[in-house]
Amino acid sequence: MKLPLPLEKPLKVDDKEITSLTFDFDKLTGADIINATNEARQISGYSPNEMQSSTFRAVLAAKACGVLYHDLLKLGARDFFRAVTAAHAFLLGMDLKEMEEIEKTEE
Repeated sequence: MKLPLPLEKPLKVDDKEITSLTFDFDKLTGADIINATNEARQISGYSPNEMQSSTFRAVLAAKACGVLYHDLLKLGARDFFRAVTAAHAFLLGMDLKEMEEIEKTEE
């Protein structure tokens, strides 16, 4: 399932403005998950707990939407949080809309 995420602030990548990211977690393979774990370990310097590591979730989100991790870090805070929340929702077997509903009830 593809998940579009309109950005509140455009993301500039190679002189292009990106106004929306589309996450496709279904295209990822087991190798992508292992590679994301290894990449997060290299970035943070320790083995991540995939469910709690923002670094791991950011790496996974970047892979799912086809941008580089370092480009994803350029997102505004709200857009970045929504991107890593999409990855967290995927890890929990949910979609972003379900996660956002849960977060609303916790506020």
